[in-house]
Amino acid sequence: MANAQSKRRIPELDIARAIAVVSIIIYHTGLTFSAEMFPKSGFPPQIVPVLDTYHLYVLFIVSGYLTDFDRPLTARGVLKSARGLLLPYLVACLLIIAGAAISAALQGFDPAEQALRWTQAALWGAGSDHEFALAHVTRIGGIWYLPALFWAKLFIGLIARLSPRKKAVAVVLMFAVSYVSGLFIWLPMSIQSGLGAVAYMYIGSLIRRFRKTLDRHVVPVLAASAALWIPALMLGGNSSLAMCAYPAGPIDILGGIGAAVCILYMPRFIADHLHTAARLLELVGRNTLALFTLHIVEDNVAPWLIMIDILRQSFGDTPVTWLVLVGFRLMLDAALVGIAYLLPPTRAVFFPHVRGASVRRACGRFLHALDEQSAPGAPVATIGAKRPTGAHFRS
Repeated sequence: MANAQSKRRIPELDIARAIAVVSIIIYHTGLTFSAEMFPKSGFPPQIVPVLDTYHLYVLFIVSGYLTDFDRPLTARGVLKSARGLLLPYLVACLLIIAGAAISAALQGFDPAEQALRWTQAALWGAGSDHEFALAHVTRIGGIWYLPALFWAKLFIGLIARLSPRKKAVAVVLMFAVSYVSGLFIWLPMSIQSGLGAVAYMYIGSLIRRFRKTLDRHVVPVLAASAALWIPALMLGGNSSLAMCAYPAGPIDILGGIGAAVCILYMPRFIADHLHTAARLLELVGRNTLALFTLHIVEDNVAPWLIMIDILRQSFGDTPVTWLVLVGFRLMLDAALVGIAYLLPPTRAVFFPHVRGASVRRACGRFLHALDEQSAPGAPVATIGAKRPTGAHFRS
């Protein structure tokens, strides 16, 4: 089973997902350790808007690339999506609730109050508080992406039987409904976010359908994509797919799409010139579900302001201190992924392709995978290459 799944992988999409998730980790670090709060050692303010222009766009577009828009909604499909998306969301929320209670107790606060606060956040499932929300509770953070993607897959199944033209119209209408409804009301569990995400996933499906044509005209495609991305870099960078909010309007939307296309072609360059980086990113990309989800857990739970003070005292209040924090956080998240892999309950949730394997066998596979990634090998395949796609993709 594991071998069959590995044959179905699309390496350059794994690399693109790895770029997106690592960018999210750096982005969240920039929000916490900002130059506005820490002028001498904080995160450079110019970087955060750049990361904001592409990270989530890439994830949704890659999801769409590997989603069958012609597959009607079935009970089995709903259960499969729930297993792959809502179960990790539930486990992550339980970890956040428990971690927040423990963190509060260690800091001398009321653990029950924190547990209740994060339980409400988990039940509401929003990426941020909204002016017109039916309930104003703590935002659950970045894992809003998981229920949003679940809803998006359901909406895609509902329009699967439509003709291509009607399907395109339905996608545009869903995006419009998500945006307009958000101006008046905000529903729980990121339903509107998922409704809006269908449009980006549809772009991904179009890229897959016309990938041969795009590859034959790669230079004009990249030039046009960069032309869309540049205005977003200059005037955008404050969009929120979580809240269906685009302050710069079409500049944010088109810029995100253009940026995602550029990111999708980056693995080709990385594979040709940076073989070790390509294999490392490919390994990260195969485990982005665990990396992304566990990062959000620590982002919500860890007392980062206290840790930043310790960091500044240890390394000084210098312009490179933020780099130390980024490196530490990446290593921390990698360690959490390794721990989750070794524990059977979390391995079954975040690494479903190895469920049922013993801990020793799982450790062996993990070490073997690391050994394979460190060995020289063939370049990563490109999007234009012929290969099967399927439901192996897990966001």
